[in-house]
Amino acid sequence: MISRPNHVELDPDALRHNLALLRGMLPGDPVIWQVCKGDGYGLGTVRAARMGAACGLGRFCVGTPDEALELRAALPDARILMFPSALPADLPALAAAGILVSVHNRASLEAILMAAPEAGFWLKLDCGLHRYGFAEPELAPVLSALDKGHLQGIAGVYTHFSQSSARGSTEAALAAFDRQLTSIRAACRRAIPGMLAASPLLLARPDLRHEQVDPGRALYGMMQPPGSAAFRPVVRAIRSVLLDSRAVRRAGALGYGAVAGRAPSRVGTIPIGHFDGLPARPPFGQVLIRGQAAPVVARTLLASMVDLSDIADAGDGDPVTLVGQDGGREITLQDLAGALGLSVTDLHFGLVRALRKE
Repeated sequence: MISRPNHVELDPDALRHNLALLRGMLPGDPVIWQVCKGDGYGLGTVRAARMGAACGLGRFCVGTPDEALELRAALPDARILMFPSALPADLPALAAAGILVSVHNRASLEAILMAAPEAGFWLKLDCGLHRYGFAEPELAPVLSALDKGHLQGIAGVYTHFSQSSARGSTEAALAAFDRQLTSIRAACRRAIPGMLAASPLLLARPDLRHEQVDPGRALYGMMQPPGSAAFRPVVRAIRSVLLDSRAVRRAGALGYGAVAGRAPSRVGTIPIGHFDGLPARPPFGQVLIRGQAAPVVARTLLASMVDLSDIADAGDGDPVTLVGQDGGREITLQDLAGALGLSVTDLHFGLVRALRKE
């Protein structure tokens, strides 16, 4: 297929490195679920999961029914947990397809009890994030159903933690989770696993001991642990090509007028723009061409214009690096995100997701 010359270069070995680093940080050798929500953090759900499967992972969390069913078709033997996102009426059909659904409120509980009491599911608790899950005062109907043996398919209990920096709030959330997990285990009379979800919490508190974890962004190198150990980004580079270069013969607006920085004497155009997830307004950051920095001075829907005034030998067809190494210089994902006023997560769900992966 013929397409624009924009692409993302992936580093599967980075995921293997990050997985080993995580396993070394977390006590007790917990089971690790790879999170593939958000279209595999922009890498593609199946592509991201296959990278994990090549590293020995066999459990995956997804964010939507589409992701769950796509991954089930691609990896028929995998265990797939779908976070809350489907209508309660659709949960039995998803469970019948071999998806571990999330029971997170009264409506989803009743849907499973009425139509699929043997279905496999994970119970989601709300320990302070207030985004899906049973809060502690709401747990009574779940405990009653478990005590009566009506929910034989329960496979585990999990919660997502907020990113609050207040240690007291984290400790309160952990205590609430442990209390509810104890009650649930007593009601179903077996030691079902508990799972903590949130990379920031796992990295900040590696002393926590739970049987299963889903570290999310950390596995993809989208954030860094404290200390000297470093995760490697799975996104190794983002590249394009200089499609046009020309002298600016008179001062005036470039693109549609939103120009950053000085007026250049020579400009180049690369075929990547706002449509691909880059900001339409300054700041625009910079790119590398022939190992030199070229400021981006204007952006339109499908193009970005760069200042070539200081790169006299740059010309049509030259490789352009938005992220990665060129000569002795490098732009990291963190560098690009900072220059654009975005987060690395924003880049993954915007720019990385939009481009062809290699």
